[in-house]
Amino acid sequence: MTAGKGIMHCEMLETESIEGLQLWVNLSRRDKMCEPSYQEADESELLKAEGDGVKVTIIAGTCLGETARTITRTPNYFLIVELGRGKTLNQEIPDGWNAIVYVLNGTVSIGNTKITRFQAGILTQNGELRVESSKRSQICFDGWKTNRWACSAIWIICYEHSWRSKTSLWWRQKLQKWVWSRQRMGIKDQQLIIS
Repeated sequence: MTAGKGIMHCEMLETESIEGLQLWVNLSRRDKMCEPSYQEADESELLKAEGDGVKVTIIAGTCLGETARTITRTPNYFLIVELGRGKTLNQEIPDGWNAIVYVLNGTVSIGNTKITRFQAGILTQNGELRVESSKRSQICFDGWKTNRWACSAIWIICYEHSWRSKTSLWWRQKLQKWVWSRQRMGIKDQQLIIS
């Protein structure tokens, strides 16, 4: 999803709990007021790559020589990586990028640092990232090109979070508040996208 000049977004879930990860990347000044857009893909439609005990679902960016079809205005990686026991992922982090590794299952090492389930490693150096697994592990790797803003990305982790349905009145009130705030900012055109 690209929020651009404004988007109202709602996720209606079929179950009471969810496991999910979201990476919100700040747009460059040039793209701040772009038209909102939304891309959706089922698990079966996401690009997969595999090599030497490493399986990768490539949601955005490039890994193991494969590039996702996802269109992003800010260059980024969003990878779900499964590492077999004793296997290694080597992933390039371009200059001027930030990156983070979040361990979903297992234990991995980056240099001399071990990261275990539900822990994150924030990477401060560019170049080649080397993630090694001591046992079967699953990680989420995210990288994004930074811009001049202090906050380049917000990472949201929802794991087994219970969602409560909101009433239609609650949603109408939220929508009206959103419309009023856009009008105060002088934005006349409205777009509502609900998924």
